[in-house]
Amino acid sequence: MYTLHFTLYSVHCTLYVVHCAMYTAHSTLYTVNCAMYTAHCTLETLHFPLYNVYFTWYTAHCALYTVHRTLYTVHCTLYSVHCTLYTVHYTLYTAHCTLHTVHGTLYTAHCTL
Repeated sequence: MYTLHFTLYSVHCTLYVVHCAMYTAHSTLYTVNCAMYTAHCTLETLHFPLYNVYFTWYTAHCALYTVHRTLYTVHCTLYSVHCTLYTVHYTLYTAHCTLHTVHGTLYTAHCTL
């Protein structure tokens, strides 16, 4: 049961790391879009003073999105570390179980003799 749990958890971790990579790519493109939009808005505000209201709102949105993206990237990094440590833990646990099995087998053979 532990092996099935570990296998499913490893698949989950792998998919999550892929998701994080895709999210980072999406966020990067979105940040580029925000930068281009900010440049566009800066030029527009020279011509349309009332446009400042919308520009300010959108700039705040981009700033909040950048904070969100940063926090999510930190989350993804920590989750990747967690998955790595979990894999190490499972590997050591498997080695531990294997040694117990070998010990049990040798002890049984010893007792039989």
